[in-house]
Amino acid sequence: MKSKFKYGQHYYDFDEGVLALMSPGQIVSTDNTDNELATGWWLVFHTDFIRNYPLEKIIKNYGFFSYAVNEALHLSDEEEKMMESIMKNIQLEYQSSIDHYSQDVMISHLELLLNYSNRFYNR
Repeated sequence: MKSKFKYGQHYYDFDEGVLALMSPGQIVSTDNTDNELATGWWLVFHTDFIRNYPLEKIIKNYGFFSYAVNEALHLSDEEEKMMESIMKNIQLEYQSSIDHYSQDVMISHLELLLNYSNRFYNR
């Protein structure tokens, strides 16, 4: 399957293993040229979700959220598996019974995801 991912004004063709992180207000779309369903993950959260957590203050330090960054990152198979595992953990927590610790756990996974993303973007 060949799909196109639009990030800002740029299109990226990919078969698998793409990572792109966007700042609030950026527009994202996909264009499936083979009429097949593209698979993958989207993690979208409101800034209120991280309010009053240390992540609220440090998230702006992640360079890949800069409006000047306009490239998608291709991941190795191992990196893709690692990121997907974190996403599955967030999904499992979100779909479980919500309790007093649910948000803490999801934010911990989110921080881990962002730290790995930082590593991959800066390799």
